Amino acid sequence: METNYTFKFNSDTAKSALKAAKYDPINFYQARLDLFSLSVMADYDQLICLPTLTAIDKYWYQIETARKVLRQLGGRALLADEVGLGKTIEAGLIIAEYLARGMVQSMLVLTPASLVSQWQSELSDKFNIATITTDNRDPQQPIDEFWTNNPRIIASLNTAKSAKHYPHVTSRTWDLVVVDEAHHLKNRTTLNWKLVNALNKRFILMLTATPVQNSLIELFNLLTLLKPGLLQTEAAFKKEYVDSRNGRVPKNPEKLRSLMREVMVRNTRALVDVKLPKRFATTITVTPAAGEEKLYQDLSEYLRSSEEKLDRLSRTNLLMRAGSSPGALADSLKQLTKRLPDEELKSLARRAAQVKQVEKAKVLVEMLSKSSQKTLVFTTHKATSTYLAQTLQAANIPFAEFTGGMSLKQKDEAIAAFRDTVSVLLASETGGEGRNIQFATRSLIMTCPGTQ
Repeated sequence: METNYTFKFNSDTAKSALKAAKYDPINFYQARLDLFSLSVMADYDQLICLPTLTAIDKYWYQIETARKVLRQLGGRALLADEVGLGKTIEAGLIIAEYLARGMVQSMLVLTPASLVSQWQSELSDKFNIATITTDNRDPQQPIDEFWTNNPRIIASLNTAKSAKHYPHVTSRTWDLVVVDEAHHLKNRTTLNWKLVNALNKRFILMLTATPVQNSLIELFNLLTLLKPGLLQTEAAFKKEYVDSRNGRVPKNPEKLRSLMREVMVRNTRALVDVKLPKRFATTITVTPAAGEEKLYQDLSEYLRSSEEKLDRLSRTNLLMRAGSSPGALADSLKQLTKRLPDEELKSLARRAAQVKQVEKAKVLVEMLSKSSQKTLVFTTHKATSTYLAQTLQAANIPFAEFTGGMSLKQKDEAIAAFRDTVSVLLASETGGEGRNIQFATRSLIMTCPGTQ
C-alpha cells in the first residue's frame, strides 16, 4: 500500500536534493525520510528526543509541560510543579529536545552548591548530556578560558556570582540558562537576581516549587527575569494585583492567573493523578527521664519569669533546643551566659551538659535495630546530631552523615553510602535543599511537643 506524503519546501536545497535522489531508489527513500523528519521538526507536536531517552519514566504531564514550554512559551518559563513531580525531568526533556533540534549549543545550569553534582549525574545518566561543572575546573586553567571554551556548564549560584567569575559568566552569550531552586532569585536587590538578569540568554528555565513565599512581589521579580515588561513596573503590579492588607493575597486573581499562564507551568498531584506512595505520619510520644523532665520544667519556669531579660525569639529558640536535646540546650545556654551573666542560666547550662542519656535516643535506637528500612533521621542542631552519631556508633548501627558543613564530595559520598550500603542517614536540613533521596522509605524528626 502506497503512502503519500505532502511536504512544504522552504529551501531550494531541499528541492534539489529530492530531485537528484529520485533516480536512485535508496537515495530517494532516504531523502523522503529526511524530509519527513524535517516536517516533524517544524513544530512541537512530537518530541523527537523521546525515542533516545530510555533511562527515564516518561509521564504524560512531563511531556505536555515540555511541549507547552517549547510551543507556547517560547522556551522562557517558570516550572513550578509541586515537590516530587519531576521538574528536573521536565527541564531535561526541554534541554534534550533543543539539543536534538540543533537549536541550542551553549547551556548554563545554575543551582545551589549542594546540587551541582546531582545535576551533572542526572543529565548524564538520564539524558546522555555531557557537562562540565565549576567543581571540575582545573585550578591551573584561566577562569576566562573555562567559561569561554566549555559549551555546557553547571555552576553553583555562589560561584557564578563571585567577583572572580561574574564578569566571565555575563560576558558570553548562552543559548539556554536553567536556574534550579529559583526562589533564591525572589529579591531584586540580591546578587543572585542581578546575575541572572545580566546573563545574555536566549532561552531560560527557572525551577521552584515555591514561587511565592512571603509576598507576590517575589513572583513579580521572578517573572521579570523571564519576560521583562510582562507585569509592567513593580508599582503598577502592586496596584493592579496585590492586596494592600496582605501581600500574599492577589487582587484580580483571574487576570493574574491568565498572565501567569504565559510564563508558568504548575502541575499538582491532584491534577496529574500520579499514584505516589501513600504517606503515613505518626507521632511517637516518649516520656523523658526524671532529670530531663525537671530540666525542661525549670527552663520553662525561668523563661516565663524572664520576659524582661529575654526577647520572645530567644525564649522560643531555647525551648526548641531543649526539645532537640540537652546538648543543644547546653550549647545555647553557654553562649547566652556570655552576654547575660545570670547565675540561674549558668546552673541550667551545667545541668543540661550533665544529661548523658536521652530517652528519645533510646527509643530511636530500638526502632532502628528492629528495621532495615532506608531511614532518614533529621536533626536541626549540631550538638544533637553529634550526640546521635555517638549513640548510633555505641549501638553498632551503621549510618552515614549529611551535614551542611561537609564538602560536596563528602555529601555525594554520604548519599551514595545511604543508597548502597547503610540503612540510616543522619542528616541536618542545612545544605540538603533539592537533594534526590527518593529511595528512602521512612523519615524521623527529633523534636518535642510545643517546639515543632
